[in-house]
Amino acid sequence: MNLLRGKTTIAAIVLATGLILLVAQLIQLGVLPLATTLNYSPQDRQFIRMWLRLAGLVGVLLPLVGLIWGWRDRQIRTFFMYYFLVIFCQLISEQVVARFFFRSLVVPTGLLYSLFRIGQLWQAHQQLTQRHHDPHPRLILAVIWILLAFWAANLLVSVGIAVPAIMA
Repeated sequence: MNLLRGKTTIAAIVLATGLILLVAQLIQLGVLPLATTLNYSPQDRQFIRMWLRLAGLVGVLLPLVGLIWGWRDRQIRTFFMYYFLVIFCQLISEQVVARFFFRSLVVPTGLLYSLFRIGQLWQAHQQLTQRHHDPHPRLILAVIWILLAFWAANLLVSVGIAVPAIMA
């Protein structure tokens, strides 16, 4: 499955939205034992605030540099545009579920989108390293590796801090 195609990206966004709505319903029915709030300790809350700022810098500004640097390359431009589409949809989803359902739903939302984003980044890396007709820019590969490391670390933070904070 090519995660760098429009149809696949849209399907993943629709699937993530459906899963999040299902989780919300299961929490409302009392079937899924998740809290409706984020129960962070003061230290965890401070760390999460710092982490979210870092996510904004690394997760948005760094890919923006990659997009600008690789703008003339259709494959690189397409990848970063899909990357930003997923980021945008995640942010909208998190705002909607936090406002209309439960604040705690930002955790599974972030997990689902982070997993998809890691898949996108890995496939972009694979495709760029396999190109023979045009050498891949080292800066773009460096950006992709940094993003892969960051979003993998984000999963660890989510599983280590955010998931325990919503366990009822």
